[in-house]
Amino acid sequence: MDLDIAGTPLSTRDEECEPLLSVKNLRTEFDMREGTLLAVDDVSFDIQRGEIFSIVGESGSGKTVTAMSIMGLIAPPGKIVSGSIHFDGQDLRSLSERDLRAIRGSEISMIFQDAMTALNPVYSIGDQVSEALRRHRGYNRKESLDAAVEALRKVGIADADKRIRDHPHEFSGGMRQRAMIAMAMITEPKLLIADEPTTALDVTIQAQILELILKITEEQGTSVLLISHDLGVVASISDQMMVMYGGQVHESGSAEQVFTDPHGPYTWGLLASVPRLDSDLGKVLDHIPGRPPSLTDRPPGCHFHPRCMQSREVCGLDAPTRISAAEGHDVLCHFAAEPQWSANRVLGVAHEGSTHER
Repeated sequence: MDLDIAGTPLSTRDEECEPLLSVKNLRTEFDMREGTLLAVDDVSFDIQRGEIFSIVGESGSGKTVTAMSIMGLIAPPGKIVSGSIHFDGQDLRSLSERDLRAIRGSEISMIFQDAMTALNPVYSIGDQVSEALRRHRGYNRKESLDAAVEALRKVGIADADKRIRDHPHEFSGGMRQRAMIAMAMITEPKLLIADEPTTALDVTIQAQILELILKITEEQGTSVLLISHDLGVVASISDQMMVMYGGQVHESGSAEQVFTDPHGPYTWGLLASVPRLDSDLGKVLDHIPGRPPSLTDRPPGCHFHPRCMQSREVCGLDAPTRISAAEGHDVLCHFAAEPQWSANRVLGVAHEGSTHER
């Protein structure tokens, strides 16, 4: 066995250096009556072991379809057209449906944004939380229910030994989301995908749910792919992040890079729309004019140019190439490499040279 200078087996060291999840040039389409809907367009990113990676963007930007593609849950009329998805050394796209099912719920788990529709109303909470252990770990019914009780206790559900017999409609919204977390984490997966896990919950419950996810994933060493439109949440917990627009990656980098030195005009608009405690009292929040593009008929050139306050003639003609703003920090924009191109300008405000008006 080959060893490095510290005596660590090289195979082990290489495995630790490789990303847990590597998505390259992913393209997912839906054949619709109106035409081909390109929901995910040439998306690439890596998630390291133990890392929290976030995807942000408006509704319809391709965030959830990206996650569903990773899980192998794209059904007709949708299809993954091209690209690779490697998880823990395995090529997920080459696996049979049976092999994929063995990974889903065991090594990769997902928390869906609407627990009421994700949970089956017919089955008890206990049966649903414990199902993964029976399916993937070979537990019998008693063993799996005992483990489910412990999992529900871990997520803060009181009287868990009694509540496992309840059905989803007997749980509050926050309790249902806690049950979803218990269900997702009971097999101690290597990767947790959390799709808007705090949607429709009040602010206090949102904070509790996020704290719970962080606590459990840290205890179990789980990597997290967080999908969110809440920039405050993303800023507070993420290691790396990706901003999506129109099915493409608009900007990517460490959370610190994207929040402290954003180079993408769409990222500027998102940040400018977030309320700030240090802003002037009574100041009207900025916003991004217009609406996200139709994914069946996207604008030519840069897809963001009809809404961009920095748009120039070339933006409506030629598709931009990806530019490196710094090491590990990439932007899909024609002008991000210009020396004067800086997010220190007033975010979200039209500047000299812009071809758009509010």
